Amino acid sequence: MNSALAFSLHTIYANATNVIGTSPCSSSSVSYNVLNCPSGFIPVGYNTDVETTSDFCVMKYEAKARHSENNAIDVDGCNEAGCTTPNWGLADHIPASSPAGSPWRRINPINASAECNSLNTGGATNYDLISNPEWMTIARNAEGEDANWETGTPGFGVMFRGHSDNSPSSALSAAADNDPYNGTGNDPSQAMGSGKEQKRTLTLSNGEVIWDFSGNVWEWVDWSHTAAGFQEGPKTCAASWTQLPNVSCGDLSSSQYMPSITNLDSSNGVGRFYGGSGGAAHSGGDWSVGTLSGAFALNFSDSASNTRAYTGFRCVYRP
Repeated sequence: MNSALAFSLHTIYANATNVIGTSPCSSSSVSYNVLNCPSGFIPVGYNTDVETTSDFCVMKYEAKARHSENNAIDVDGCNEAGCTTPNWGLADHIPASSPAGSPWRRINPINASAECNSLNTGGATNYDLISNPEWMTIARNAEGEDANWETGTPGFGVMFRGHSDNSPSSALSAAADNDPYNGTGNDPSQAMGSGKEQKRTLTLSNGEVIWDFSGNVWEWVDWSHTAAGFQEGPKTCAASWTQLPNVSCGDLSSSQYMPSITNLDSSNGVGRFYGGSGGAAHSGGDWSVGTLSGAFALNFSDSASNTRAYTGFRCVYRP
């Protein structure tokens, strides 16, 4: 018999007896935390290998602009200068996780962080811009799932990277999980490299689905998940597109950018790395960058004051 667990910390153990009343089961148990995520957010289990130590919730979709009074999503997307539909000012909007609408773009990472923080009420600090440790937790989790690979086996063939072939040459809204090629003009019957790789969803080990994590728009990423305010990453890495196994930068550790399967590169759909003196990390890739995009794509070319037509953001919730 199946029943849903309440949102809480649960202790789970097995109990079985044979016909003579003795049990072959041990008395050990495990703890499992069922997160109460906000609407539009999905739970993610922590991974100490990439420096997360507690479970968190992440926006299922790239952040969209929702009007704070009438709840309408700005279908054309807000930007640093303002919002278009409905015709209200930028200050009247808050970030929302919704399949409808174009991603909120043309916003610098400092303001993206502030927008995520604006979701907090009553002095709380649960909402924030996604950090690199949290991004890596999701990326490595997705890397290990059969459903995210064309061959059905992690590390063999290509990991789906989403809308990245510049057709159409714009950001897309999302759709239902059973329509993962929505808007791309592609489908799973096509060959890899000719459309099949454009699947826009990745499945996590807990069965949750996340949209556009490795394509559609780049996403600003806070380098720290513990320090207050937006934190830049290293500014000393080579300013050139580099295959992940070939990155050499003393200010980076492998846990900050590498898949757990260490020989993977852009031919496997995981993306490439670009350093530079900008320092503001953005990850994933956009609709036009092709094989540069991927769940592990990481780019430091922009400063924290920059805005781009192809860069948005995603918030997290830390219970």
